[in-house]
Amino acid sequence: MSILAYHHKELVAFLESVSGTTSELSLIIPQSEEWNLFNLIIKSGDRRIRQRKAAKAIYVKSPYLNKKVQPNLNELLKAFSEKHGIQPPIRLYFSTNGKYSGGHFACCDIKDDTSPSDHFIKIEDLQSMLANVGQKLATPKGINTDAIKLHVPIIEISPGKNQNLFCFEYRWSDFIGRDAEMERLRKFVNYSEEKLIWWTIIGKGGIGKSRLALELCVELKEKGWHAGFLIEPLNLKSLEMWQPSKPTLIIVDTNIEIARSIGRLIINFDASSINWHNPVRIIFISREEDKIIDCFTKIDEEILINNLSYGSVHKCNESASLKVAELDVATTVIMIDGLFQKNNNDRQKISATKIKEYLNDIGVLGIPLYIMFATDAFIRNIDVLRWDKKKLHQNLLMHNIKVWENQGINLKDPLDSKHINLLILATIANGITLQAPKYVNSLSYTDGTLKGADLLPFQHEFYESKYQILCGSECAKILSPLLPDIYGEYFVLHKWKNSMATKHGLGLLLKLAWKYNPEGTRNFIFRIINDFPEETEIDNIVEVVCANTNSDMMYAYLLMNIIRAYSINSNLNQLLKYYKMIESLWMSKYKETIEMSGMMMVALVDVIGTCHEFEESEKVAVYYKFAKSLWSKHRNNFYIFLEFVRINIGFAIFYAEKKDEPKKVLKFYNRVERLWHDDFLEDIGISIVLGKILLYLTDKFIQQNERNKAKVFYQRLKSLSEKKHRSANVSEWYKMVVNTATQN
Repeated sequence: MSILAYHHKELVAFLESVSGTTSELSLIIPQSEEWNLFNLIIKSGDRRIRQRKAAKAIYVKSPYLNKKVQPNLNELLKAFSEKHGIQPPIRLYFSTNGKYSGGHFACCDIKDDTSPSDHFIKIEDLQSMLANVGQKLATPKGINTDAIKLHVPIIEISPGKNQNLFCFEYRWSDFIGRDAEMERLRKFVNYSEEKLIWWTIIGKGGIGKSRLALELCVELKEKGWHAGFLIEPLNLKSLEMWQPSKPTLIIVDTNIEIARSIGRLIINFDASSINWHNPVRIIFISREEDKIIDCFTKIDEEILINNLSYGSVHKCNESASLKVAELDVATTVIMIDGLFQKNNNDRQKISATKIKEYLNDIGVLGIPLYIMFATDAFIRNIDVLRWDKKKLHQNLLMHNIKVWENQGINLKDPLDSKHINLLILATIANGITLQAPKYVNSLSYTDGTLKGADLLPFQHEFYESKYQILCGSECAKILSPLLPDIYGEYFVLHKWKNSMATKHGLGLLLKLAWKYNPEGTRNFIFRIINDFPEETEIDNIVEVVCANTNSDMMYAYLLMNIIRAYSINSNLNQLLKYYKMIESLWMSKYKETIEMSGMMMVALVDVIGTCHEFEESEKVAVYYKFAKSLWSKHRNNFYIFLEFVRINIGFAIFYAEKKDEPKKVLKFYNRVERLWHDDFLEDIGISIVLGKILLYLTDKFIQQNERNKAKVFYQRLKSLSEKKHRSANVSEWYKMVVNTATQN
């Protein structure tokens, strides 16, 4: 029936090209299990199909055809039939409000269940013909059932080989403490109401996002799923007639080009996925949810979020993303013990509890990657208890460089140095394809006396074995960065600080990375600021990239990411430094443009929030006044309007949670109410913060025995709980808050 489905779909697409609204197309569908399938195929957008059972058939009426095109439709159907060798040609009959239509068509009144004339082909008689057409089209094009190649990256640990055991593929640590996350992922893949949906796994670096996805793949493979990581971008042309032959889980981890191709697949198959016999589930892995959304255009973003995200309130009771948290203390200790046992290490000199305390002291307790970093050092008989996080990273890198040398890598050999530079480039740009024209062009790029080919290998110079030793993982078409992310970031920082000569070469590599993949390079900078905020070399790296952006918009996006990163790390001085750069760009020639003004408003959200945190009231007043002027100028733009609401709601929650000043909370809450529109509930953060503010005001006025005022905010809270929120979890949270307020 799958072949029939495809050609029914093709026929309907053919009919839709001449669609209208003033009459109805009536098709006889045999009473069978398949009629429902055809019913789905023939649907178009929100048009509804009305069906009525007859003795031997189900009559399906659908508003497709305008009366004016009816005389031409027969010729179109004849051409369609000839193309696919269907004889006699497909013909259809019509009724319009019970009246017969003329032209080339025999007519029948749908109300009296009259069958069409014998010379018309009924749909039931077309089945074998369409099946034959399907067989013809299956060669050479065919229905592509297994075109998406997925990889389950499990690598066996081999003593004596250079293997980057910190990468999730090696499964070095025990997979423990993730029962709740796995249960939610099982619920996601088994969700039955949609054939095609996606979700995101988010969390800080080293938290175990990729390992979680890998274990899900392993579990589903055992149940017969086609599951794994997508390791190269999709060729969408090869997927024109894709039909998943098995339930399919696609994991997209970090690479932006791959994420984009999957985003396009989601959009292309939004409508046709109703005909699939098997579900397709897609999981994106990212530090933050908005880093995934950055992969798509604004239009695509709307489609993805509103229609096919698992977190959509219209789909199921789930949040926008699955956020992976730190392991609890008991699980941390168990994981440390497990690593010692796997390595047959006599750990009488050090207890797991001591390592746990050390991890807590350096601020990484419960993060699996750092659990492995510290335990690995002790397994190598190195006492790290007095080290800071930076020293721990340095030791691991020095150890890995020794392993490279033991495997035959000569750091002074020109060709080996080129392979190391290639690893640096891949780490900054988030993967490199040697065959890509962008890489080939980078070899001829010149910076002063230095050429790209002086630093990087030509394709004929590339040795897969050398690169595999360096990155510690198997090579694919897209050459992997040095993973895990944090490890690769420190490697680049270390190389930058190594010497002035290296710095000159790395400057060129940074420029090439930006030319090759601006988004990947931008995300790399965002990550190193988050993971190594104390590193002074970051400024120099950012300076090189900023000086080589090839458009003002890309430059502004880069600055906006940097501002966000320093806001997360509460580094006000650095934040203001880069804010002045984006402000200067805006003032120079972009005051009137909506897109640049929108980026300015996003930056101001971070600037004002961080200034609040440092109680810089004068700066807050200045920046708020500027934000208000931007809003006034572009108040018809929803996104600028939304960011201005976010600023005001940030004021209110600041005075509620940090200062406990109800009068100021009320002042900014009233501003929010004057600006409010229910569309803002699509933003989960704003939804929850507004609820917290209303609960705060309700409680405060109850405490002050001003019950009438309290009742006003309680009623507003209650009304919001009855609204449609983007996430059902937010709706449940509101119900819980209302119950709390009701008891008060």
